[in-house]
Amino acid sequence: MTYEYTVWGSKHGGEHTIGTIPKKVAEYWLEKGQDAFEEYMFAGYWDEDKEELNKHIPDEYQIDTYWHDLDDIDHNCSVEFANGNVLYVEDLKTGKVVAEIEMTDDKLGTVCDVVSDAYQNDEDIFDGKKVIVYGQSFEKGGFPFENLVIDEPFDASKVKFDVSKWDNLLLVDAVTYGDDITLGVEGGDTTGKSMAMWIDD
Repeated sequence: MTYEYTVWGSKHGGEHTIGTIPKKVAEYWLEKGQDAFEEYMFAGYWDEDKEELNKHIPDEYQIDTYWHDLDDIDHNCSVEFANGNVLYVEDLKTGKVVAEIEMTDDKLGTVCDVVSDAYQNDEDIFDGKKVIVYGQSFEKGGFPFENLVIDEPFDASKVKFDVSKWDNLLLVDAVTYGDDITLGVEGGDTTGKSMAMWIDD
């Protein structure tokens, strides 16, 4: 007999990026200040026009990409692994929620520190020629994962969360079930609450 479940995380998460810009560009925007940097990077999402802003910025300090494309280190749209967030598991046939799993430390699986890995693997970051930039769209709602298909009734004790570190947050990369099943995140049905972007100085 086959059992199939839909799986989703709730309630806080969002789209998170980690990218790099050249050191001289970072120094320019650090001098301009946080507000000016966010206004520039979110132009088009807010009221400002980036082409208009670029008229007043020297070419060598312009960043010709949308905020969410500044992601050469990592890009993750998922639920946070945090107290208060919950994984729901629903029987696909009956529509009944069979488990609500809180994201507590005992459920933590592998942890990937993508920034530490980048410092180790990219000499330009390690030497300070490139500077790390964080971007975030903070959202509230549901974050679905791949369906779970198994040949036994669902057992919540087999669930773990594999996560990536993003600044001071942990973001769920995947839900694992037992030793050999990994469910990747598949976006989100969410409402945006706020946006932020900053240079790691």
